[in-house]
Amino acid sequence: MTSPEARYTVKHHAMLYAREIGLVNRKEYLLFSVEEDEQGNVTLTTAVGVTLQLPDLQVL
Repeated sequence: MTSPEARYTVKHHAMLYAREIGLVNRKEYLLFSVEEDEQGNVTLTTAVGVTLQLPDLQVL
């Protein structure tokens, strides 16, 4: 159970890399995200993505 008055510190650092992939108006992205809580626990998350254009999306 948590209290609304309780405080918990988390440090967050992120770095985003991008590179051309040889297609017009398209890039590939790599995101590194690191979080460290006040107890010293570290979490590393990575995410990969590409540039999307409006024709890439379809509303259902």
